[in-house]
Amino acid sequence: MDLTGIISIWEGENALNLGVDSVVASANDLANNGGVTQGTGVVGSSMNFVAASTQTLSKASNASLQVGGAVSFGAWVKLTSLATFGLLGKWQGATIEYLLAYAHGYGWVVNVRDSGDTTTYGAIHASGVASTGVWYFVTGGFMPSVPRIWVNVNAGTRTNVAGPAAIRSSTALFALGTFSVGQYLNGDLDQVIIQKAEWSGADETYLYNAGAGRTAAEILASDSVLGGGSAYVDVSNFSYSKRVQVIEY
Repeated sequence: MDLTGIISIWEGENALNLGVDSVVASANDLANNGGVTQGTGVVGSSMNFVAASTQTLSKASNASLQVGGAVSFGAWVKLTSLATFGLLGKWQGATIEYLLAYAHGYGWVVNVRDSGDTTTYGAIHASGVASTGVWYFVTGGFMPSVPRIWVNVNAGTRTNVAGPAAIRSSTALFALGTFSVGQYLNGDLDQVIIQKAEWSGADETYLYNAGAGRTAAEILASDSVLGGGSAYVDVSNFSYSKRVQVIEY
């Protein structure tokens, strides 16, 4: 896949510093808030979050984490209990930008805020409610070339909706495991990746790797293997739906 615009990959392999960013140039190591611990992941170790302890991994906003244009993100997720919480994003209070989340009773969600800070756009994956104790590879993002936002599970059929011309670039805190006070992940994250690019279906399939996932080393060695994920858009795996407003979780 084309690594142009890659921001960070967080793997949870370093027990002493779970928030270490495997993309050295980005320097987006995350602070451990509340004592996130190491678990067993899809690839090596995972980051285990306990909602009752309000555990998160976070970093203050910076230029690399502020998007504005194309963005794609993905994470392996295993839920200990079903609730509403953020997986990754910059979405705190009234300062909001982009979000990958799970909404209890609805399913996997991507939300973005338009650059004019007037409208929130949301897409909910058609797979619906998740199960506990199961690893899911959840992906999503914003494609300004269409424009469109999308969300997907296990490199299957995307749910996508019409999006804004551009999304907001904000100073909101970047965090894994939450998106607002009281909305904390109870479960594990593994191999979290974010890139300023438009992923194709082939990119998702590569990262999913038939359920085995990919290490950061594999991903960072894969540049141009697929002919450039950000240079084209594969629409063959899209399902279509109308734009939805953000869910009031």
